[in-house]
Amino acid sequence: MYFHGTYVNLKYNMSFNRKYLQEREVLEGILLSEGSERFYFLYVKKADMYIGSDEAIEFMDIFIDKFNTTDDEFYGLEHVFI
Repeated sequence: MYFHGTYVNLKYNMSFNRKYLQEREVLEGILLSEGSERFYFLYVKKADMYIGSDEAIEFMDIFIDKFNTTDDEFYGLEHVFI
């Protein structure tokens, strides 16, 4: 297969990293105990896709938004989940 003039072997060169998420309460506990830098390394850095409950995926979206907009370490999210 050619992609932008380069041969790409999809079987060996392309991978898709899935991250299976625990429940939102578990993710909140990990963020509380580990902090945002470690949480980012564990759950965001190499993930291409999340698999989990709607609440867990919403938590990750909010975490990523906050992580990308602040330089400070944080241990929780000030968001009310419904």
